Amino acid sequence: MIDLKTEKLLTFQEVAKQIPGNPHASTLHRWRQYGIRGIKLETCLIGGKRFTSFEAVQRFANATTAIADETQAVPTLREPQEEEVEIELKNLGY
Repeated sequence: MIDLKTEKLLTFQEVAKQIPGNPHASTLHRWRQYGIRGIKLETCLIGGKRFTSFEAVQRFANATTAIADETQAVPTLREPQEEEVEIELKNLGY
């Protein structure tokens, strides 16, 4: 959650200019509304206008990166039975 006492509120346009790759402000709106892999960008609504902070974007980036790193495909070990079947098939000439 954004801490209004310690974090500087910025518009999506202001934050987008500070993020590497310069994403469009609408990208930040999608991150807020739909998120990525279940993680949503923290924002606050003040006077009918949405704000976020660079710190909130940092937390969002850290969380989405951690989830992406955890879900990368890891090679699975083959079951011993599968190897035995392959050896038997080879011996039979298949």
